[in-house]
Amino acid sequence: MALNGSEALLYVGGEAVAKQTGLSRSRSSPTIDVSHKLSDLDEFIPGRGNGGTLTLNALFVPDHASYTALRTAQDDKELITARITIDGEEWEEADALVTQFDEDWPDNAASTMSITLQVSGIWTSVESS
Repeated sequence: MALNGSEALLYVGGEAVAKQTGLSRSRSSPTIDVSHKLSDLDEFIPGRGNGGTLTLNALFVPDHASYTALRTAQDDKELITARITIDGEEWEEADALVTQFDEDWPDNAASTMSITLQVSGIWTSVESS
């Protein structure tokens, strides 16, 4: 069954980030080029893996605890635990660094923020209690 995107939420510090409008995750599998002169083809081996990045879009709510937690984590260069829930159920979590924090205050429109997190390590499944 397809998933309605509104059912996927990001939690930071045990609390859902306020007024989320979008959440996306990008993961890649880097490779190492081991091509050589004796081959007519490119050759690759697996490289160092990574947990990827998360991009969160939300309405700008500066007095919410999640906003403060994300800004403080970026300012202090500290890892946070990012947890994704799907349809209210805890799904996966990973440690991450806030690498970009954009805020937009347009005229006569909702103020928004866009936050990028770089995952440190791997995503792990969250066991149901």
